[in-house]
Amino acid sequence: MHMRHPKVSILVTDHGNPEHLATCLDSLRSVDYPEKKLETIILSGRPSHHGMKSINERSPGVKVIRSGRLDSSIRLAVSLSKGDILAFLNCNSRVDRDWLKPLVESLSPENQVVCVSSQILTSSKNLEWSGRDIDAFGLEFHAASVPSTPFGRNENLVLFASANAMAIFRRTYLIARGFDPEYLMCDADVDLGWRLWMQGYQIRLVRESIVSQIANNTDLNVNSKGQLRVLKTRNMMYTMIKNLEDDNLMTLLPSVLAFLSHTLRDNGQLHTLSDASLEVFENLKHLVARREAIQGSRTRSDSEIFTKAGHPFQFLLSSEHMARQQKTSLRAGNLAERVKAILINSLSLNDELTSKDDLIRQLRGEKLSLYSDRLRLQRQLRTLEASLGYRLMKFYGPKIDALLPNGTYRGKIKLSIKRRLRVPV
Repeated sequence: MHMRHPKVSILVTDHGNPEHLATCLDSLRSVDYPEKKLETIILSGRPSHHGMKSINERSPGVKVIRSGRLDSSIRLAVSLSKGDILAFLNCNSRVDRDWLKPLVESLSPENQVVCVSSQILTSSKNLEWSGRDIDAFGLEFHAASVPSTPFGRNENLVLFASANAMAIFRRTYLIARGFDPEYLMCDADVDLGWRLWMQGYQIRLVRESIVSQIANNTDLNVNSKGQLRVLKTRNMMYTMIKNLEDDNLMTLLPSVLAFLSHTLRDNGQLHTLSDASLEVFENLKHLVARREAIQGSRTRSDSEIFTKAGHPFQFLLSSEHMARQQKTSLRAGNLAERVKAILINSLSLNDELTSKDDLIRQLRGEKLSLYSDRLRLQRQLRTLEASLGYRLMKFYGPKIDALLPNGTYRGKIKLSIKRRLRVPV
């Protein structure tokens, strides 16, 4: 960069562990960068925890932004930040003294390098993240104890920068509309990086910039591992539908679904695919509209992107799932109809799937059975329970209820929830 020391806003995600956060902030204080050019903001989607007071005392210049969800805190922090560069960091990380300068110096607008990523090491100093050029969503990595293909690449260009340790020009982030809030910060970095490449930018891995994990810790506003699996599967399909060219989408989506059906069936988690497919279907109209806007800003083809940054599903290209699906790629109808047909075909092949016929009828827009309608209400209830309003009500409701006659407050809340879910009252 031409500016020797541009101002950097460091956005640290807080997962409610005060010890990890304190360790992260301590390492940031020793970073080799002019202090006047740094701004540190803690982002949280949780209520204030007991360790926040001591952190405020130890780091008086640090700002804290707390919202109902982490993605909401990020949007607010970006709008209030004063830096030319945004550096995203996970609170379960410890940075090296030389972490920031190599990142800033590697940003090069004249070469279209607008986003960069650090290498991430485990707490035992093993390589945790160094780009994912052949398996962007970690599908094979998580499906097998020993993946058959390497997880990193030797080149420095990568499809995306890890949201746990990345830097990006603030202006570029805003123009690209940043992390998609619908992802709840689950693989939102893959989607953002992919969109940046489509718009003609490049993303670079900076191996001299090192971040070490303190521990595995994520905060995605999900209540269980099962919900996280659904979220990751759904978001991967979101990214494919929005970002792939038509021909690649019609070939890769059924292949990925076939791979997932095979691996999830073996793990007894086939319902993950059905839940994710239903959520994609329910939001398909919105996804297609987002796709049209994104594809309208495309300046690079898929082949150009994959040649430079690696194919996000390289491990699948020579697999049996790819070979089988290439013969059944769908061409008739508009894109939404073809995607719907792919989802229906994927579910229809899974005989082990409970209530499969109900799910297929729902995807086709036919009348729902009582069981399928119950599944829909359960999904809506899980979404409601994850909201800030519900959590605040759950925490403060009994206290307010004690001040009112005959449980007035609690009764109204229960009635409101039932009406929202369309449950008979």
